[in-house]
Amino acid sequence: MLQVSEIAPADSLAAAAVLVMGEAAEGTPVVIIHGARGGGGNQPAGSVLRPRDEDMFR
Repeated sequence: MLQVSEIAPADSLAAAAVLVMGEAAEGTPVVIIHGARGGGGNQPAGSVLRPRDEDMFR
């Protein structure tokens, strides 16, 4: 059962980039996103991973 929704800004940016790029022959090979603020500071990427027993997608 889903108990918490967490917003993942990187996932949102990636989804928006896919919409702009397109997914077939019409695709633009690169999307540049300006003005996106990072919230992670100097944390390693692994610090945002959920423990395996709490992760529905791994």
